[in-house]
Amino acid sequence: MRRLVETHSDTGRSVPGDSASVDAGVVFEVASFLYREAQLLDDRRFGEWLDLFADDGVYLVPTDPDVVDPENHLNIAYEDRVALEDRVARLESGFAHAQDPPSRTARAVTNVLVSTAPDESLSVRAVVTTAEARLGLVTSFSARATYLLARAEDGQLRIKLRRLDLVNAGDAHGNITFVL
Repeated sequence: MRRLVETHSDTGRSVPGDSASVDAGVVFEVASFLYREAQLLDDRRFGEWLDLFADDGVYLVPTDPDVVDPENHLNIAYEDRVALEDRVARLESGFAHAQDPPSRTARAVTNVLVSTAPDESLSVRAVVTTAEARLGLVTSFSARATYLLARAEDGQLRIKLRRLDLVNAGDAHGNITFVL
């Protein structure tokens, strides 16, 4: 898990290779994939969201955008597929007390840039902004997102890495109890 993050971590400052070198159909497919992911999360369809991850997929929200070794740093979230399955089971069980009542969210995905990684997977950069409404408060989270997407045997895209570097990662945050 750590090697995947280290290999594909650019600490949010570099831009993938020229998207023009990636077929426009692939760029459209990737952008549509990210929009669908956002919609699944906003609709609280967590099981379907989890299906977007590869078996070795990783979800990472570091507290420091310079982190390339998340196993040795504090993170808001650092979860492999098994931990994600546990999170989804908890959220869907009705016993996720920190999400009672559940957050209502609206996500916007923009600035999608796609390049081909050396292993033929797709390296993706985007900006993800999430508004969370809960208990009379609306909180906004903006992040530079880095994805590593690979094709599964069925030809569908799967998430190998979903990294969100919050623009204010170093600031104090309340208890973030939903999936960013």
